[in-house]
Amino acid sequence: MVNFLDIVPFMDQVRQMLEKEPALPSEPWDEKLTDVSEVLQNSGIIGKKIEAPKAAVPSGTLSYEEAMDKLNQVRDRTKEIIARLAERNTNDLRYPHPFGFEMNANQWAHFIAIHETLHIRQLGRLREANK
Repeated sequence: MVNFLDIVPFMDQVRQMLEKEPALPSEPWDEKLTDVSEVLQNSGIIGKKIEAPKAAVPSGTLSYEEAMDKLNQVRDRTKEIIARLAERNTNDLRYPHPFGFEMNANQWAHFIAIHETLHIRQLGRLREANK
């Protein structure tokens, strides 16, 4: 089954950035760097099968309903963070990804959304396979 704990550290990193760094006024909307596509493309991880960290490997103990509940909890926490990102500077709030590249706070939020989408697809495949 899908383990959503691998998303939580990403959110916690963004939350820590927001709490630790001084809250400066937001950049103009058209100057906020949000799209993570180029960063991921340049990192070389797109299309690669990446081994999850041991702590994030699914245990297989969650039912579909439990997994969906966990996903919804993660999504609620992510929405809280995204609302905070709109109010302040984000381009200079940078944090490294474990695979060797950096993203700013908005790019982390975009990355988390992409990551959640992958888990939603996994859940759909698992549900279909277990019918």
